[in-house]
Amino acid sequence: MWGGLAGIGAVSGVVVSGFIVAWTSWRWVFALPVAVAAIAGGLTPRFFPGDPPRASSPSSPKFTSRFPGDGLIDAVPATAGLLSLGYGLSLAADHPWLSSTVLGPASFGAALLAAFVLLEARVSAPLLPLSLFASRSRVAAYGAVLLASAGSATVLFFFSLYFQQIRGFSPVLTSAAFLPFGGALIATGAAAGRLAGRTGPGVVTVAGLLAASIGLLALGRVSVGSPYIGAVLGGLVIFPVGLGLVFAGATVLALAGVPEDESGIAGGVLNTVLEAGPALGLAVLASLAGARSSRLLEEGHPAAVAATGGFAFALHAVAIAFFLAAAAGAVLLRPRRPRPGPGGAVAAGAAR
Repeated sequence: MWGGLAGIGAVSGVVVSGFIVAWTSWRWVFALPVAVAAIAGGLTPRFFPGDPPRASSPSSPKFTSRFPGDGLIDAVPATAGLLSLGYGLSLAADHPWLSSTVLGPASFGAALLAAFVLLEARVSAPLLPLSLFASRSRVAAYGAVLLASAGSATVLFFFSLYFQQIRGFSPVLTSAAFLPFGGALIATGAAAGRLAGRTGPGVVTVAGLLAASIGLLALGRVSVGSPYIGAVLGGLVIFPVGLGLVFAGATVLALAGVPEDESGIAGGVLNTVLEAGPALGLAVLASLAGARSSRLLEEGHPAAVAATGGFAFALHAVAIAFFLAAAAGAVLLRPRRPRPGPGGAVAAGAAR
């Protein structure tokens, strides 16, 4: 359920915002999340009571902060690093990749993230225990969520522009065009839990990456005159099916085997990856689309053809990334065969 909610929220935002823009002003699009956050914040104390007091004993020492505002120093380089890296990559759509405009903030962000990792490795009570990344399945799950969230944002962004700027759809009609996307995502999320229980979350994640790759290839066939019913509609149904499987399976993998006292941290990392994917992935893919569109314009193609060609090029690129991720996931997420123990018995825990 948790894995599917993020994708459903993203699509719902696109659909609802179309109606808001058509009926009122685009400024109200930013007011709606504020209202939802205020309601959620007001209900939090009621539905999420505080932790009970912990009894101290020699075997379970009390947690002690390193300094007032514990964790703040850790959070500063992590947050600033992600912001700077994302900002630098976003500038690549209008500037050369090797220019100081792009490399400056991107390199600074990468350096801050590296400093964050070094800091976490040295302190006794890290904000982010690096042991979370010791599991290959958890690392693969984080990578799958990063790619899936980046791909989702890319499709929603590109096709919002395509429907309105290339095809002349109204905001309401654009919202309606994404309804199959949302329906497929909701239906897949409802079934993904049972499927993961039967086949395993690793199989579900790999299958989702493959399905998403197929959907992106279909969407990458878009042209100026592509009919909605055809490759576009097919891609807008197949791709979210893959997303639903990826989000569901990878969420289970990311939290499996995490100690209870670190489950909140593991979930926080998953949310961070989920939010970083659109910022970083869309910046890269928008840059690829812009570069391809510029080349097509230089070759004398009309602006609409050049823009659509840029979208298609970026969609094909991310489709390849999904396929490669599926291949890597098939290796990293394959179940380990139990090893026979003494007397032919299966060794306990070998299949974990």
